[in-house]
Amino acid sequence: MIKMHVIATEVNPINTKQGVEIRTLLKHENSQSGVLSVSHITLQPGSEIVFNDPMTEYMHYVIQGCIGFGGLSGDLLPSNTAIFIPCTKTGTEPYIAKHTIAQTGEAETRLLTVACKVSKPAFSWSRRLDRNLYHIPQYHSGKQITGQTKVLNEQELIGLGASRIHCVKVQSQATGTEIPPYCGPERIMYQLSSTGELDSDGDKVRTRPGSFIYTPEGEMHSVNNTHEKFPMQYVLVEFVDHEQVRRGE
Repeated sequence: MIKMHVIATEVNPINTKQGVEIRTLLKHENSQSGVLSVSHITLQPGSEIVFNDPMTEYMHYVIQGCIGFGGLSGDLLPSNTAIFIPCTKTGTEPYIAKHTIAQTGEAETRLLTVACKVSKPAFSWSRRLDRNLYHIPQYHSGKQITGQTKVLNEQELIGLGASRIHCVKVQSQATGTEIPPYCGPERIMYQLSSTGELDSDGDKVRTRPGSFIYTPEGEMHSVNNTHEKFPMQYVLVEFVDHEQVRRGE
């Protein structure tokens, strides 16, 4: 069955400061692993947000707009960019992957933010990784748009010392196509475009842009694009305990 399905815009926001709205889509205690939380963040022009939870690794996906990573004078990253920030073993405990994201550009910015609690920090030379969806060669063209693009892949994230975040993908589906039932690791899905239907062991939900779905490890599910004209696209993030994998468990 589907563990959780919410529409981001229907979640009551928390205004932490002027121009910043945070909508919590998934809390740590509601995830199977107990370490995963997900938020939808809106930044109005001129605003910024600081992330400083101890012993936490982060992944941000820029849904809309442009950000300044590090503040207004930081690195400019446009929409459809995924960013991984490890919790590195630098300074003194508690180890904090502190970073600032500022709104840039002419309109509001929207982020999908994943925060994973870690049991130990990554090695000290681990670094941030960011990549835009359209910087990656995509084997599916405009005529055959069903396919999957790994924006941040497993090898890269493991090499950077990720504790839980396994990979970040963007899945595209043409009108009327269905991803056959499959199961996998703990994962989240955030829909970017079109309308669809997700079936998990006979439990079906209608989805649309802004739909967030959380699926525990081992749940069988399939995804269908139900729109008559438009391709469906959504962000998928998978999570595994990399330490257990290294030990062969």
